[in-house]
Amino acid sequence: MIVAEELCCDWKKIQVVQADLDPKYGEQLTGGSLSTRTSYTSLRKAGAAAREMLVSAAAGEWEAERSECQAENSTVSHRSTKRTLSYGQLTTRASAILPPADPPLKNPADFKLIGKTTRRTDTPLKVTGSAVFGLDIRVPGMLFASVERSPVYGGSPRSFNADEMKAAPHVRAVFELKSAHLTHQFGETSGPGSRNYSCAGVAIVADSTWAAMQARKLLKVEWNEPPAAAESTASLHEKMHALASAPGAVIRSDGDFEKAHAIAAKKIEAVYELPFLAHATMEPVNCTAYVRGDSCELWAPTQIPAAAAASVASALGIPRENVRVHVTFIGGGFGRRLIQDYAVEAALISRDAGAPVQVAWSREDDIRHDFYRPAACHILQAGLDSRGQLDLLAPPRLFALDRNFL
Repeated sequence: MIVAEELCCDWKKIQVVQADLDPKYGEQLTGGSLSTRTSYTSLRKAGAAAREMLVSAAAGEWEAERSECQAENSTVSHRSTKRTLSYGQLTTRASAILPPADPPLKNPADFKLIGKTTRRTDTPLKVTGSAVFGLDIRVPGMLFASVERSPVYGGSPRSFNADEMKAAPHVRAVFELKSAHLTHQFGETSGPGSRNYSCAGVAIVADSTWAAMQARKLLKVEWNEPPAAAESTASLHEKMHALASAPGAVIRSDGDFEKAHAIAAKKIEAVYELPFLAHATMEPVNCTAYVRGDSCELWAPTQIPAAAAASVASALGIPRENVRVHVTFIGGGFGRRLIQDYAVEAALISRDAGAPVQVAWSREDDIRHDFYRPAACHILQAGLDSRGQLDLLAPPRLFALDRNFL
C-alpha cells in the first residue's frame, strides 16, 4: 500500500507476490512488529522513484515537457493533449532510466490509500481458502512426519519400540532424530550450551499426517534426561523468589529510598509473577523439505528465510547456496517463526527418509516445545504519606529478576 501510494497505482490492479529467498532482495525478515515502521520511508521512496521514472519515460515517448505529464491510477497522462499511456506500456523505456536518488514524495494530505479504508489484496484468497499456507503444501511423492521430542530440553532417546512402530498402518519409517545447532538465532550466545538447538526425538514417517500422529500414540520411548529434568514450576518459583529477595544490581537510584521508606505513613509491597509463555500461533509449526544429494528445497512459513537456509545447510553439511526456500503464507508468526527448528527437522527427516517430507507439529507439540517468553518475578515497594498519596520522598523501588536467568 505504501509503494502503491507513491507510485500512483490503481489499487484494484495490484497483485502482491511473495518472494522466495533471494540475495537480490536483501534482508528478508519480519519480526518485532517493526516491518512497517522501519521500512515506511524506504518504501515511499521506492514507489516515488518508480513513479518518476515512468513519468520521464512518458515525456520522452511524447517528446513533451516533463512538467506536463502526471501519474495517476497506473497511467501517465499529458495535460494539454489528454494523451495517456499505461504503466505496462512504459515499463521497457522506464527501466532504462536511472532511478532518482531522492525522489519527491507526496504531501500526506494528498494520500488516497494510506490512512484510508483500503481492502487487503489477500482477503479473497483467505476467504475462499485458496491462500497457500505451509500446511497446504503438497509435493509429488511427499510423506508426512510427526516427531516425539524429548520432554526435557537437551535430552535424547535411549531406546524405543522401532519394530512395533514400523508395523503400524501406513508407517514408512521410524528413526531417531538428532539434535542440531540452529544458526542466526540469538547472536554470539548461539554456541554449545545455549538454547539454540533443535530437540532430539523419534520421527514417525507415514502416508498422511493422521497416520503419523496415530502411530505416534503407540510409541514407547525411554529418555536420557539432563539435570534440568529435576526442575519444576515449584522449584523455579522458589528460586525466583529467593533471588528477587536478595540484594541485586542497582540500575538507578534517586534519593535515599531506605530512609524515606522507613518513615512512610503506609508501606505497600506487591509481588508480580509472569509464567513461561508460548507464542501459540494459529497455524501450528510446520515445514516441507526435499533433500536430494547435496541440495535441499524448503517450503516454509518462516519470518526469516535466510536463517532457515543457513540452519538447514549447517545441519545437512551442505553449501548454503544449495538450499532453496519458498516462503508460504504464515498462519501467525509472533516471533515463533524466527526460530528455525522446524525447518531443520523437516530437512533431516527428508534426508533419512529419501523423499520429500512435511513435518507437522500438533498443538500440544507447539505448547511443549516453544521458545518461551521468560518467566519473571517482580517485587515492588512504595510508601504513602498521611494523605494516602505516593510519597515522593520514597520513590517506588522495583526488584526484577534478570530475564537471562531462565
